[in-house]
This record gives sequence, C-alpha cells and structure tokens, in this order.
Amino acid sequence: MKRMIKSIARAGWAGIGPVRRPLVRKFHLLMNDRQRSIVDEVDEPVAQHLGTIEARSQFAEPIVQEQKLLGIPDRTLARAMRHFEILYGRRPNTREIDHLKTLPGLTADQETGQFRSIIAGFDRQSLNTPFLIRFSQSDVVYGSVEGAELALDRADVSVSLPIHHGGQWEPHLTRFYQGHLKPGMTFIDVGANIGFFTILASRLVGPEGRVIAFEPNSENCRLILLSLERNGINNVELYPLGLSDRRGFSYFSTYLGSNGGFLPSGNETLLSGGCLVIPTVRLDDWIDRPVDMIKIDTEGAEGLVVAGARRMLERHRPIVTSEFSMEMLPRVSGIKGKEFLEYFRGLGYSIYLVEKDMGHLTEVSDLDAFLDDYGEVTRIVDLAFLQT
Repeated sequence: MKRMIKSIARAGWAGIGPVRRPLVRKFHLLMNDRQRSIVDEVDEPVAQHLGTIEARSQFAEPIVQEQKLLGIPDRTLARAMRHFEILYGRRPNTREIDHLKTLPGLTADQETGQFRSIIAGFDRQSLNTPFLIRFSQSDVVYGSVEGAELALDRADVSVSLPIHHGGQWEPHLTRFYQGHLKPGMTFIDVGANIGFFTILASRLVGPEGRVIAFEPNSENCRLILLSLERNGINNVELYPLGLSDRRGFSYFSTYLGSNGGFLPSGNETLLSGGCLVIPTVRLDDWIDRPVDMIKIDTEGAEGLVVAGARRMLERHRPIVTSEFSMEMLPRVSGIKGKEFLEYFRGLGYSIYLVEKDMGHLTEVSDLDAFLDDYGEVTRIVDLAFLQT
C-alpha cells in the first residue's frame, strides 16, 4: 500500500493523466489518515493536489478560490465540500458553504463525524440525502440541566447544541411545567425529542409520579435511554412510536438535527432516500390510566394526536400544552388551526398563549381576533389549554 501511494505521489497530478485521474480520486477517498500522511511526506506540491482531490472533481480551481476567499484551511473546507458533494450529488452553493463553516463537526478528526455533522446540519425538507450515520460514543456529551445530566448529540444543531451551550431549552415552557407539574402526577410527553422535558417532568412528578414518553426517532430514543441510565431514573416509560389518529404506520423523516415529522403518503415519499416507515398508535388505545398533563410537539401532527386521544381528553380533562402552526396543521393533520382550537374550547378549556419572553400566559378569549392577528402563516407558537 505504501509503495502504491508513493508511486502515485511521485507521478504528480499532471503525470497521472486525465484518464487515470478519476481512479486516483476514488483511491484517495479510500485512504485512511495514516496513508494520506505518507502522501504528504513524499512531495508537498503533489500532496497539495491529492490533499484537495476530495473537493475538486471537475471543479478544481473554483473551489480553491472559494477556500481562499472564505479564509478556511484548504484541507478542512475541501474535505467538507467533497463530503457535501457525496451526500447531495452536487457542489454546495455560496450560501451552503457559509453554513458549512458554522457546523460543529467541520474539523472532526474522523470522516464519519464530519459526514454526520453535515447531514444533521442541513434541513432534509429542502436538502435531502439517503445517507444516515448513527451516533457513537464519541458523538455524545452530557449537559447539566435542572439538576440532571442529559445525553446530547454533538451534531444536533436543533436541540442538543443550544442545551449544551445555554444549559436550558424553551425556558417559557420550562417555567410553565415547573409551575403546574406536582409530585405524584402523570405526564405524557408526545414528541419527546432527546428528552429534555421527559427528564424535567421526571424530577417534578417525583418517584410517586409517572412520565410516559413517545418518540418515533430511534436516535433520540437512544439519547433518552442514556439519560435515564445516567440519572438512575425509573419513573419514565419510553415508547419508540408515533402517535396518530389510527393504529398502523406512517412515513417519517428527520428534518434538522433531532427534529423530525410525518411525511405525505405515496410512492414518491417511499422512493425518497430520507423516508422511514414507523409504527403509529392511538393514545386512547395505549393509555388507560388517569392523566394530569400532556405535552404535544409533533411538527404539525398535533391534530392527529388529539384525534386519537379524544376519549382521554374528554374523560380526564388534563392540562395540555401544544405547539401550534397555522401552516403545519393543515399540511400534516389535515385540519385548520381554528378547528383545532374550537375542539378544546368545546370541552370547556380556556386557551392561553405561552409567551416566549418570560413564559407569561396571555388568554386567547376571541379565536377570530387571535387568528386574524396571527401574522405570518409560518409562525409557530406554544399554547396551553387549561380547564376553567
């Protein structure tokens, strides 16, 4: 192997010839770090050619110029751009290059780490790839949150990194749960993500209480299980399932980092490289005990979750918090925002906007006025439903 590498290096880029260059590119991609270092030791000018092959393909010179303009080390950016090209089948544009620079794993020693960082750092809804690399031990870090240690994924830019750097997540909802969850209560976390609110609720309801978490993303479930083990928690039940209005299955995909959601049905979705098929259940069929509070955050599937939990809601009238999006609800659940709110109003609930500054509750007394003044259809808010 060493002799083969040296012979390629001594030949030089010009000496290899245009016919054999694609083979050399593939060969270089298969090299490990030690083998690349041998090339570097042989001939620095040649190493400059081979060391940036990963990002060159037929676009060599423009990429080199972009590297210089962005002020990023040649090999680091070249590797990231080549990995992007492998994942998405094309070179990144200027906006995507700028985003690449912000990703936490850009300088990862292992190539799998950089691949994971790129996959998790771009939203699959707009930039899809069939590749998925699961986290390993080196990808996990623990953060201290509300007196507990939470397992975090270094590549997760959506939830893990904000928690890791800020020590908190959605403080307005955290304050709400701290004010309303009491020892002995039963809390259901629908769309648990990596488990921030699952772990928080576990501590708030205490050993006599119960937390039931539903999360369809297996990678998120792995992090939750690590957190449960780390903290010695035994009052949490975790189910790797999606909740919907019927028992069966749904198409699912991760979006950005640890976030994910349901996909539309059809062959086009099934043929998409990012599609996963997950089991779904109705909450009414799964839980038959009294429930005190439910948190729903399912990227537009909140209407489906509620449709599958009507018996529970009408029998136990728990406190409910829900993410609310005028754009996602019709697209994913097939209902309008007003229909979603009117269902709770019909059960005698008062509706409150959980303000994101200090967590204050602002009552939504006039649904039409609230919806007329809602603003951009893509706006996302958190609502609390309380029995009057």
